[in-house]
Amino acid sequence: PCVRYVAALPLLRPALRLLLALCLLNAAALALRLLHYALLCALGWADPATAHYFDRRLFLHLWSVLVCALAYRVTYMLRDNADAVLAMEDKALARDIVEYTPPPLAAFHLQMSLFRYAVDPQFLGMEHIPSHSRLLFVGNHAVFGIDMPLLVHHLYREKGLYIRGLADSLHFTIPGWDWLMFSVGAVVGARTTCATLMEAGQPVLVYPGGAREALKKTTDDPHELMWKERKGFARMAIEHGYTIVPVASVGTENMVRILFDLPIRVVAPTRPDLSAPLLLPVMPHELQRIYFKFGPPVPTEHLGGDASVENMTAVRDQVRLAVQSALGDLCTYRESDEKRLRFPRLAAAVDRAAERE
Repeated sequence: PCVRYVAALPLLRPALRLLLALCLLNAAALALRLLHYALLCALGWADPATAHYFDRRLFLHLWSVLVCALAYRVTYMLRDNADAVLAMEDKALARDIVEYTPPPLAAFHLQMSLFRYAVDPQFLGMEHIPSHSRLLFVGNHAVFGIDMPLLVHHLYREKGLYIRGLADSLHFTIPGWDWLMFSVGAVVGARTTCATLMEAGQPVLVYPGGAREALKKTTDDPHELMWKERKGFARMAIEHGYTIVPVASVGTENMVRILFDLPIRVVAPTRPDLSAPLLLPVMPHELQRIYFKFGPPVPTEHLGGDASVENMTAVRDQVRLAVQSALGDLCTYRESDEKRLRFPRLAAAVDRAAERE
């Protein structure tokens, strides 16, 4: 909020100056009317019982003058001290991030019960997750991140780890949605916020593919890793001695169908590569299992915080290879799973009906 306020200072100060002048003129005019009314009452030409009407209006106008004067004074002080205010905002944000309290497990489990019943998630490789909390989970992003709550809930229930997601900044530009993201523990995917979480020793979840991988297009390979040459997650893990746990997810793209790509230039004019996939509703006979697999952990403590380009590239490539390998294993496992359809009889009946038509 302070960043937006400081950025708007050149426009706010003249506007507040004008508003303050108007409030003062209005209050002065009302005070003159009240003085005239008091004179009429003294001469017996008006009823003093109605004076409270003017008193209340004068109080409201004076209060408006006070508020405008304080706002104008704040903008005046910020003019030369914006950096100090922004530093205070950063400290407050860091405090809020660290002091976030996860929801009670019982309430979280109740909220997820219907979703879990619908997709019956399967988790493989749980033995690869270390027992400590200094973990960075790195995975592939399913369309719209539909599967992410399942991952967060399972780790919270089975390992006592409430992982904090690093979200694309696009999420926090939408009023209302930004509050929802904060309420579930997500933070802006920036180096400072990630460092704050890691310095506090909290488990972190990141999808290097970002918004582009979550907002898949009709022409995209459903299991393609769109990481480009990003090495930020490797750098943060090395600098803070975090262990990286590769995690892959399969099943969401087999269940949902993208009708067409909806441009979102109005919401994100600086992100021309993004489009919102318009999904067809998932029918009951289309519900399928969602699968997760954790790969062997990738330690970084032995690098001693040396986040050189060579080390970052090596760690990034090792994690990417692990996620790709897990994706392949899950696709094979899914094809051999006879229970991957949640309602196979209903699906078979729909297929028979379609063949008759």
